[in-house]
Amino acid sequence: MTGERQPKKHKVFISYSRADEAFADELRLGLDDRGYAVEIDKHSIRQGEEWKARLTKLIAECDTVVFVLSPDSARSSICHWEVDQAHALAKRIVPVMHRGLHETPKGKQPLDSLWPTEPAKAPERLSLINYPRFDEGRSFITGLRSLVEALEADHVWIEAHSRLAARARDWDEGGRPNNRLMQGSDIVAAKGLVESRKIGAPEVRPVQLDFIRASEASEVAQQNNRERELVEKRRQAEEALRLSQRVVHRTKIGLATALLFAGLALWFGYESKRSAEQAQRTTREAQISQSGLLSETARVILGQTGGADAPLAMLLALEGLPDATDEDTQRSHRPIVAAAQFQLDQAYFANTERVVLGHDGSVMTLAWSPNGQWLATGSADKTTRIFEVSTWNELARIKHDSQVYNVEWSPDGKRLATVSGDYPYVAAVTHIIDAATGRPLMQAETQSFRWSPDSSRLATRLSDNTVQIYDVATGKALAQTKHDAELSGIAWNTNGALLATWLSDNTIRIAEAMTGRELARVSHDDKVHTVAWSPSGTVLATASSDKTMRLVEATTGRELGRVSHDNAVLAVAWSPNGTLLATGSSDKTMRIVEATTGKELSRLPHDDAVVAVVWKPDGKSLATTSRQKVVRTVDAATGREMAQFKKKTDTEHVAWKPDKSVLAIAFSTFGEPSPAFSR
Repeated sequence: MTGERQPKKHKVFISYSRADEAFADELRLGLDDRGYAVEIDKHSIRQGEEWKARLTKLIAECDTVVFVLSPDSARSSICHWEVDQAHALAKRIVPVMHRGLHETPKGKQPLDSLWPTEPAKAPERLSLINYPRFDEGRSFITGLRSLVEALEADHVWIEAHSRLAARARDWDEGGRPNNRLMQGSDIVAAKGLVESRKIGAPEVRPVQLDFIRASEASEVAQQNNRERELVEKRRQAEEALRLSQRVVHRTKIGLATALLFAGLALWFGYESKRSAEQAQRTTREAQISQSGLLSETARVILGQTGGADAPLAMLLALEGLPDATDEDTQRSHRPIVAAAQFQLDQAYFANTERVVLGHDGSVMTLAWSPNGQWLATGSADKTTRIFEVSTWNELARIKHDSQVYNVEWSPDGKRLATVSGDYPYVAAVTHIIDAATGRPLMQAETQSFRWSPDSSRLATRLSDNTVQIYDVATGKALAQTKHDAELSGIAWNTNGALLATWLSDNTIRIAEAMTGRELARVSHDDKVHTVAWSPSGTVLATASSDKTMRLVEATTGRELGRVSHDNAVLAVAWSPNGTLLATGSSDKTMRIVEATTGKELSRLPHDDAVVAVVWKPDGKSLATTSRQKVVRTVDAATGREMAQFKKKTDTEHVAWKPDKSVLAIAFSTFGEPSPAFSR
């Protein structure tokens, strides 16, 4: 529409000498009027900021550096440094002649000494011969037009080159992690950019080439992994069908598929004539359509049979995906359809999902032993039960006076702690149990507890807002710290030296565990929901209703970074290696961010608030729980949903088995026998 400003299109940084400030300002205004996004150091550097770091950032973020050439800039060490930085960052440099190099500089020499009499020399890297000229009385409008023409030359390539350089630099400075590499069409575009470079264009730096090669290698590795995964899932599905005396051979699967299509034809609204017309289209279009039908059929079978026919659903979904082992190129190279991949994952998990135990009331909590050999559950039926995972035989049953709402193994696996009490859990009791025999060892009136990392101490939360630490071997109280606000939770750091507590006054307090001496206090603007220590034990992540997740230094409370959501942050968890953080929020998203930079790597929308995030021990995936009673498993590298499990009852607790890809889920069933599921 006439009169509307166009979006800023090309990023320009103006390098100039202070003696040419008036001209640089005029040039900035001229370029800004023509839609360029212009950065100039006098408007962008704050007082006290380290100038080299700031200028480097400005140059790195631009597409082109416009160098105002004059006798002063040609003699300025800072201007020469800016040219060198632009070259190092592979930026295009367009010099503009403001004043002839033979003229006398306007600026002053140090100590008012005289300037050299010989003409100044332009920086060696300024190789452009036909500079846009503004000197010797030339019209500013004419010079500006020439500059715009120079900027517009190959500007699409220049901007793409800048984006590639920025991504490569981010990857390199971040330690070259796989989660920052390119994928798919981005790799193709990057290779095309290198091949289409013209003489005189900015160089493609070695780090950019490394970035492209690493991305290609990662893409190939991921494709190989996907192919191996599909082969393994096909084997598992066919084995499951063989054991249940169902269809095994592909010919029979093809027949079953044809029969299912025939039965569902009316439901899908497909007529034979339409199918025939689609079959005449390109092979790719036909395969995509067929994959969609196969995945929908798999979905219907899963829904109608409640997972009983999961192997058949797996094979149907697999028929809609490429088979790398097939000699038929149409099958081995068929396109990957997301719906088919999703239904395969759903059927795969349904095939491995099973009820392993039941209580006479809602299962409120569960925990795997550190060695993965036992599963402990706590229930509203007032019992704690310990099961042997290999057989699912019940090894021990401990009766309580009220419902059990928390169980937690000691890190060495020798003891189990439980908390039982009736809502609102004011008069709750913590029991310590010998894991091997189920024999009670000690008990104390507490509302919640946490094991120390070395299993020797138990930090408990009392009803009077006191944290009390017990020696587990003797049952004696070792230390006590009273708080002036209602306690919400406690957490040890990984070496057992510090305790973090979060309170109703929107604060987190970090203190020495055994002395109670407060080291730091962190304030949020709203309720604190939870905290999580980094694996190193030196950084604390906090989650709050003020829409932020913050990272603070343990000993000082100094904020190191924060991540903002659009609503309350309800959950936060570190990846096992400490490089990533996952957050869950009332804004119905789960996000994965880099721990060091806070950069968001992926975001998965949910149907409701995300109340829990739990990393798998190998860090490759995680589980989320939402208020819609849905548990999802998520690929950590891509943020892609792998599968979901939904019940008509509340999800009380989820926990990964330490040594395998098994997720235990506890459900409440409002008075009916409640199973714990394992998958």
